[in-house]
Amino acid sequence: MKIAIDPGHGGRDPGTVHATGVHESDIALDVGLRTYARLNDAKIGVDLTRGKDEFVSLARRVQIANDFGAALLAIHVNAAASTKARGAETWVWRRGGESERWARLVQAELVALGLRDRGVKSCADPDSRSLYVLRRTSGPAILVECGFLSHAEEARDWLIPAHGRTRIADAIVRGTLAWSGGTTITPPPAAVV
Repeated sequence: MKIAIDPGHGGRDPGTVHATGVHESDIALDVGLRTYARLNDAKIGVDLTRGKDEFVSLARRVQIANDFGAALLAIHVNAAASTKARGAETWVWRRGGESERWARLVQAELVALGLRDRGVKSCADPDSRSLYVLRRTSGPAILVECGFLSHAEEARDWLIPAHGRTRIADAIVRGTLAWSGGTTITPPPAAVV
């Protein structure tokens, strides 16, 4: 099993930006690096599409995963015009198969943390997004939206602090290891957030 971790955005593309100036690209990179370290410790073959704040095209991200012969795990943070929108969601290109099975395991771990369940979503569903990295990756691929930077509590409790990002990364790792048949990781004791 090989996994290419794809921290979203980067460089000239910061993604969504919090009122405090925190960029989605920085959160995605931090969660991605934490996920990389934990999967590497679990002896899973891992690669990164970016390991620093740099712009990497969508085509290059897919090429890295495909050349590595890996499943792709894209990490993002959501935002919405409504400050009430909150929760985690995990995207797949089409329903069924390994991508959806993986997505459901990761989503369940994120919900177990206490994040609102926005479900597993498919790009083939009506009124959905067409996500290039999911469409073009040869192997299984999921895109995890770790929460809403536009939601005050989620940003404060989960996305901006290091302990929140660590818990999100650990949840992604637990779901990924359950999917891949790797070693399990015991959840850390619940922290007050």
